[in-house]
This record gives sequence, C-alpha cells and structure tokens, in this order.
Amino acid sequence: MPGRVAGVTVAVPVARPLWQNVWQPLPGSWSTYTTVTAHATPHTKGVWVELVTSTTGEADGIDVDVQAISANGVDTGTLIDIGIGAAAAEVVIAGDVAVGSASGTPATPTPGGITFRVPVRIPPGSRVAARIQAVVGAQTAMVAVRTLTASPLAAVHTVVDTLGTSTATSAGTAMSASNDTYVQVVAATAYAYDAIVMIPSASGTNLGGARRKYTLGVGASGSETAIGTVVAVTQGTERCDVTDLPCPVIRRRIPAGVRLAVKLDQSTVQQDVTLLGIRKLVP
Repeated sequence: MPGRVAGVTVAVPVARPLWQNVWQPLPGSWSTYTTVTAHATPHTKGVWVELVTSTTGEADGIDVDVQAISANGVDTGTLIDIGIGAAAAEVVIAGDVAVGSASGTPATPTPGGITFRVPVRIPPGSRVAARIQAVVGAQTAMVAVRTLTASPLAAVHTVVDTLGTSTATSAGTAMSASNDTYVQVVAATAYAYDAIVMIPSASGTNLGGARRKYTLGVGASGSETAIGTVVAVTQGTERCDVTDLPCPVIRRRIPAGVRLAVKLDQSTVQQDVTLLGIRKLVP
C-alpha cells in the first residue's frame, strides 16, 4: 500500500445515513445452509460450493451468515470467499473475510454466528458460491446467504476491498490485550471508500466469556476519531456471535491515505477484526 503523504490534512469523515435502513430482501430470502469445507492442508482454500443456483433479480447487496465453526479448545481461524459465476469460473465479490469461532449449529435458516452485509451489485440470474481456508485442515462451516435490493437513496457499488486479514494465518487483525487500545488495521487506505463494514471474529483456544464492543477509528495513532461500532459476544468454549445482525454498514466517506484502527472495550489478543472497504463510486 502507498505510504501516507506527509503534510496532508485529512478531514474527519462526514456522517451519512446507514444503508442498513434502506435494504429489503429479494424474494426467496435466505438460502438453505450449506456445508463448505476447507482444504485438508491448513491455510489452503477448499473447493467452491454452490449456495444459490440462480438469483431471483437484480441485487444491490448480499448478507452472508456463517455458523458452526467453533470448537472448544481449538483455534478455528477461518477465511471465507463469496463469489458469483459459473462453476470453475467464480469471481470473488468479497474475499478472505475472517469468520473464525463462528458459533451455532443451524437446523433452520435463522441468522446467527457471524453475519455480515456486503453492498455490491449482483446481476440477476447469478450463481452464488463460497469457499473457505482454515487453521484446521478440512474445517467445515455452515453458510447461508440472501440477496437484497436497496431503495433509490442507497448507492450501489461494484468493488469491495478486504482489509486486515492474513492468508498465512487464516485470521483477521488481532486486537490489543489492553482495553480501549486502538490497533492499526491499515496505515493508509489505498483507495477512497464510501463505507466500511467491520466484522468481528476470533482465533484462539481460550477466549473467555464477554460482551465486547468493537470501535472503528480513523486518524493518527493517539488521535483516532471513532466512526462506528459493532458488538460481539464470546464464550469460553471458543464461540463468537455478532449481536448486530448483520454487521452494520458504516457509511462514512473516507479519503485515500487515511489510517484505520480498531479497539475493544474488553480486549483479548484472541479477538480479531476484518474491515471491508466499499470503494467510492466514480461519477
């Protein structure tokens, strides 16, 4: 990523309404939960698994729900890719999103575990698929999606950047062991963004039980300005649940060259975070 330009003053991003308030599910709502399996070799992507054969209409976004990854005493760090397109020709629309320790064993299509929203255009009739990689070889996850339509007030985007994850560890950016201490996710954004999606996860063997608030901040170290939050609940059995379903879209205009950091009010190095940068639309 390019370095930050010395001497440039970055204005605090301006608050704008949440997309979350203007989305409606397309007919068909949630897909059925489908088992997605990582490669037998750790940190290696498994095969694509079809979630939806053909979407019912023009979609302006997609919700992704991931469950049944957590295991007591096991580091279940996992990254998920969501793609569209024909089999063997999938195009990633949201990739390498950390979802380790997602809880749940879904018997019915009820959101839980780690659920996140991606504001991105999906053409009608699209096939939707998922694949994962993980710390544990042949790790499985249960995944469901639903496509969404937006009101005319919501801009529709086509490029999503994943920030803060590592394919070498199959995890997001680790949080500080100290409460309310910002951890840098990106030193300087390479692109301007219209919004950020902040996704909690975990990758460890001793999470402990707590309700933890993630806060996204922008600006230089020690001078961060908070622009959004999301809450996750962890349990001592290495389970992680996002209580804001889905993770809210933080609609803030963020210029290129801005530092992004995240803190926890009740912290642990086994808690992680992924940021999705929703690229600014070009007029």
